[in-house]
Amino acid sequence: MTSFQDQIQESLGAGYAISRELGGGGMSRVFVAHDKTLRRDVVVKVLPPDLVAGVNVERFRREILVAAGLQHPHIVPVLASGETDGLPWFTMPFVQGESLRQRLARGPVPVAEAVNLLREIAKALAYAHERGVVHRDIKPDNVLITGGTAVVTDFGIAKALSASRTSENASATHGSLTQVGMSIGTPMYMAPEQAAADPETDARADIYAFGCVAFELLTGRPPFHGMSPQRLLAAHMGERPQSVLELRRDTPPLLAELVMRCLEKEPDARPASAADVVRALDLVATTSGGAAAAPSVLLGNRVRLPGALGLWALVFGAAWILAKAAIVGIGLPSWVLPGALIVAGLGLPAILLTYLVQRTAHSALIRTPTLTPGGTTAPQGTMATLALKASSHVSWKRTIRGGVLAFAAFILVVGAVMVMRAFGVGPAASLLAAGGITAKEPLLIT
Repeated sequence: MTSFQDQIQESLGAGYAISRELGGGGMSRVFVAHDKTLRRDVVVKVLPPDLVAGVNVERFRREILVAAGLQHPHIVPVLASGETDGLPWFTMPFVQGESLRQRLARGPVPVAEAVNLLREIAKALAYAHERGVVHRDIKPDNVLITGGTAVVTDFGIAKALSASRTSENASATHGSLTQVGMSIGTPMYMAPEQAAADPETDARADIYAFGCVAFELLTGRPPFHGMSPQRLLAAHMGERPQSVLELRRDTPPLLAELVMRCLEKEPDARPASAADVVRALDLVATTSGGAAAAPSVLLGNRVRLPGALGLWALVFGAAWILAKAAIVGIGLPSWVLPGALIVAGLGLPAILLTYLVQRTAHSALIRTPTLTPGGTTAPQGTMATLALKASSHVSWKRTIRGGVLAFAAFILVVGAVMVMRAFGVGPAASLLAAGGITAKEPLLIT
């Protein structure tokens, strides 16, 4: 009877010689083979039958071809792919070294080493995301360390499996695949939207998984652990993890904030891209002077000016309608309308100033440094310097908060005037409330 290894050997052909099977393959069976032509060892990964059930093999190969186009120093490339008896296989270079999982098992990771590894993982993600490839299964097992450098493996495999499933089989098998953590990700590192099988899941799911890996790299454990797969998925969707700083006090504050921002439940609350994560980690590594401003400038979601102006226009219109209705409906003073419009109008210069400061500061942080003839970093321009200093104070959060407080103060003033008029106190008092006339006193109007 022909063994499974013999079947794979026959499919590979005479150019390869399988030497042994490796354990811990996760979503595939892994063999080491020798490439006789190039005289090097390669890894052969074969998808098991239970995982391939319902997979369109041709579409899987098309998805793998997309991942095979990734050529980056921190990504293990796909060399070739094929199938044997309907089971897809693909080959990758054999990386000498250890997995990040094995490195974690050896003990605590110094902060400097953790930052370097995280930068390299983030660079791999940024490169792949720019080319439309999402990993969907970032975890310590899929990060290999060779010569002190991190490389990410199995890029696009989980995405290829998910995308190549026929709709009827996908719906029938999705639950078990989520539970065992093979086709669409691993529960311990799975983003909330990925756990919920959201069809709109995108590259920000990788950023969440990256945050889980970073959390474990710094603290020695994942954000959620010691639970059943179902309980883990529920925790990712509804529980906030403990702060990194509480578990490891020597973590740089910017790094701790970056990790917690990556672990936000809502994708829009996470860093906008892996490239922004790389820039933030560069600041952590170099401890530059702009680090204090980086959390809100680099990691926050960049607000587009047309969207902000559209929201302001809605608020302005709502203020006009509500003030007019209150004057007619409940008898508010006529000055309430121009007062409400003035308060709403002040939001426009505040929005323009916030946009200018945030955009200038962001551009200054991501700009390649200009060097002087002596080789030192040239100083930023005056506008960039001012924007960096002001960015922590002039933020979108503060602008929105200021607008809410301004309207609240205006409403309190109007309320105070109405109370004074009702009780006959001060200049706002009516003749009736002040006792100047009675309710049934006749008046002569001329």
